[in-house]
Amino acid sequence: MKPFYCAIVFLMLTFCAKGQRYYPLVDSGAIWNREVRDCYYTGGFYSCECHGGKFFLDGDTLIQHVLYQQLKFQDLYYYSYTSDNPPLNYGYNYAHPITVLIGALREDSMKKVWLRLFTYPLDNCPINLPLNHDTLLYDFNIKIGDTLQWLNESPVVTNIDSVQILNGEWRNRISFTNTFINWIEGIGSLEGLLSPYEIYFECSSGLTCFRKNDELLYETLASSPFSLTSCDSILLTVEYPSPRNFIFTISPNPASTFLSIDFSSPDFSSAQLKIMNTIGQTLLSDKIESGTSLQIEAELFLIIYSSVNFG
Repeated sequence: MKPFYCAIVFLMLTFCAKGQRYYPLVDSGAIWNREVRDCYYTGGFYSCECHGGKFFLDGDTLIQHVLYQQLKFQDLYYYSYTSDNPPLNYGYNYAHPITVLIGALREDSMKKVWLRLFTYPLDNCPINLPLNHDTLLYDFNIKIGDTLQWLNESPVVTNIDSVQILNGEWRNRISFTNTFINWIEGIGSLEGLLSPYEIYFECSSGLTCFRKNDELLYETLASSPFSLTSCDSILLTVEYPSPRNFIFTISPNPASTFLSIDFSSPDFSSAQLKIMNTIGQTLLSDKIESGTSLQIEAELFLIIYSSVNFG
């Protein structure tokens, strides 16, 4: 009888469980471009005013011994159009965009993003947030079935999957019920950075581009009468004149009772003026003509001007 040899081979298989890398939202070099549209129906057609701008992080700052990243906002372009035939189109790019420090962002170890707002963006949809107070803007640690509280909504997480962005990386995408908002890890809401707390009535907001250290990672340029082919501008041959020809004079300074505000400009016939106090209350919001003089009670306030019309 021939001997029978049975060889038993043990294969040692090593499985490497590797978790997907987390991409923080609050990271230096991040830029969120977005477009706000304010549309209304009149005379049998729609009329829309559109503002383009960007949020960006610009260095560290300490607030009550807590480290934040400064959040700044910059207006980039404006255009308007109507839906009648032929459409009436008008727009311009800002030759010298104004940059405003609007707040600060921080992200904790639990993947929660906190916003502390100092003032409101110049042309954004209304934001229902208190100033100088930490508000939870994003929670990237949420799970399917979790509920968040935004304004009058309580959206529930319905799905978490992955989406490939422009540099080939795969990022987690979070979808909610009862809302059209989707989040992408490291980018935020596709409706715009601050969209969870924007009040949508006659206006809408959308993320057009996201860049990190000048690398384009996300893009969904909105269609417009001006062929929006760039994150930072509309296709025009004439740019908006320099702000040095747009003048507010405030006197006396300091004042104890009333302030006089004079608006004059050789280039513009009118402007939309908004005056807010330090707790976010609107003291005045109205269209003013060049040469106008206003008087208001003296206190610490912020002047915001926009929607300038050429003379």
